[in-house]
Amino acid sequence: MPSQGGLLEVGRRQVKVSHLDKLIWPGDRISKRDLLAYHLRMSTFLLPHLRGRAVVLRLFPDGIEGKSFWRRSVPETAPRWIPRWRARPGTPTICPLFQEPGALVWAANQGAIDIHPWHSRRDRPTQPDWAAFDLDPSPGADFGQVVQVARMVKDALDQLGLSSVLKTTGQKGLHIYVPIRRGPDQDQVRAWVGELAHQLFDAAPQLITETWTVRDRKRLVRIDYTQNVVGKTLVSAYSPRPLPGGLVSTPLAWEELDDLDPAAFHLSAVLERVRARGDLFQAVLAGRQRLPELKRKAGGGPSPGGPQLVNP
Repeated sequence: MPSQGGLLEVGRRQVKVSHLDKLIWPGDRISKRDLLAYHLRMSTFLLPHLRGRAVVLRLFPDGIEGKSFWRRSVPETAPRWIPRWRARPGTPTICPLFQEPGALVWAANQGAIDIHPWHSRRDRPTQPDWAAFDLDPSPGADFGQVVQVARMVKDALDQLGLSSVLKTTGQKGLHIYVPIRRGPDQDQVRAWVGELAHQLFDAAPQLITETWTVRDRKRLVRIDYTQNVVGKTLVSAYSPRPLPGGLVSTPLAWEELDDLDPAAFHLSAVLERVRARGDLFQAVLAGRQRLPELKRKAGGGPSPGGPQLVNP
C-alpha cells in the first residue's frame, strides 16, 4: 500500500487512494489505511453478499466525528469499471454494483463506512432473497431485551419449520434473516414479516412494541418489518459501522446469544473470527424455503402456542 497515496494495485485494477493516515475512528486510532486493509482482507467474505445488488453507501469524509451523507447513485468520478444499474427506469438513480475487491477499496477511500445492499438482485429487483427482522431497541432498553426478542423470533420460525440466520447490527440491535426461494414480491414478504411481528407483540406486549415513534416506545423493542421494501436496505454482514470501537455487523451462531457482547466484534476481531469459522452468513445466499401462510385465531388474539400455518 502506498505510504500516503497514489495507485494501489487491487487484482487487475488500479485504485487511486489518498490521505491514508487520516483517522476515521479518532478515539480508537483507526485510520483510512486500516479501513482499506480490512476490506482487502475481508473481500472474499463480504463480496458474495453484495454481488448483483444495488449498494447504498454512507460516507464520512472526515471520520465518524464529522458530517456524513448517504450516496445512492454512482458519482461521475467513479471508475468506469464499476458496473452501473439504473435501479428504477425513468429516474436518475444509477446504483453501483460491487463485484470485485477494487470497488470496496474505492468506496473506503471515499470515506464509506456503512455498506447497505438491496434485499433483491438486479435480475429480479422486486423479489427479495430473504425476509428480514430488524430488532430495534428503544432508548433505555437494554441488550438483554433484544436477545429475548431474538429468541422469540427464532422459536416462532422454528415452529414454522424455517431456518434463520442471525447477525449483530454493529449497534444495539440484531438482525434475523430468513432465506427464501425467490418468488414472493417485496410487498408480500413485508406483510408476512409484519404479521409474525404482530403475533409476537400479542404474545409479549411487556417486551415488544408496535409503536412507530421512538420517544413513545417506553424502553421496549420494536420488530421493524418496514425495512422489507424495494429500495430499502439493512447494513451488510461484515460492514463496519460509524461507532466508537470500529464495530462491525457480524454474523453469529444462535448459541452465541448466551453472554453476547456486541462490542467484541470490531475490525481486527472479525478478521480473525472469519479465518477461524468461515462465513456464518452464507446460508442467506442459498434460500430454498417458502414462506408459509400465517393465520390468527378468532378475535384477533395470539394463536395458541404461537404462530400457526394455514394448510400446514
